[in-house]
Amino acid sequence: MENSVTGIMIRHHAAIDLLIKLFNEEPDKKSPASEKTFEDFKWELEKHIFTEERVIFKLCGEMESPECKLAERLSNEHKTFLDLLDKIAKDKEEKDISGLQTLLAGHKKIEEADLYPRLDAILSQRQKEIVFEKINDISPAN
Repeated sequence: MENSVTGIMIRHHAAIDLLIKLFNEEPDKKSPASEKTFEDFKWELEKHIFTEERVIFKLCGEMESPECKLAERLSNEHKTFLDLLDKIAKDKEEKDISGLQTLLAGHKKIEEADLYPRLDAILSQRQKEIVFEKINDISPAN
């Protein structure tokens, strides 16, 4: 999985999951530490969505396939996530990410079990290399 869309995106998911875990473990959601963890989570999720939208899903503009229909549906979910993330960020009282966390878990399962493996199967090695280069430009740590 080292040179696969699945592998690199699962690593993105793991980083986001870790930040969710750290945020949920914060006892005081208004503390500076909690705010920083939330901002880190928000930034990583936004980068991840940007990566999928601008790198992975963009390939669907070049192909007609069931994978592209699935990518379109997932893209619509991204809009919901970003809207919810903004609402949570603006909430000065309580940053409750539980609803978003639930939505992300279902979304992640579809991507990891269905979309990414399908893309790995249909993309040429050159297309994968382009995807990896662009992903590394956006998120060099992954």
